[in-house]
Amino acid sequence: MDTEFYQLQTQSQLHSLEFGLWLQLSKRLTQHCKIFQVLQYLCKIIFQLVDSLVSYLEPNKQIKNIIN
Repeated sequence: MDTEFYQLQTQSQLHSLEFGLWLQLSKRLTQHCKIFQVLQYLCKIIFQLVDSLVSYLEPNKQIKNIIN
């Protein structure tokens, strides 16, 4: 009887440990997803800035070609 109780208690502890590990893993994945979203947002801003810069420089380049 004691061994059965001990086995059940051990199984219960293992299940709670597994649940705790899954919980930690899900929290870390959520943090990484947030970091990825921030990086994605920053990349969008950088691409918009580069696009604006190229759009600004293109007309100036055309003016130089007309002058030359």
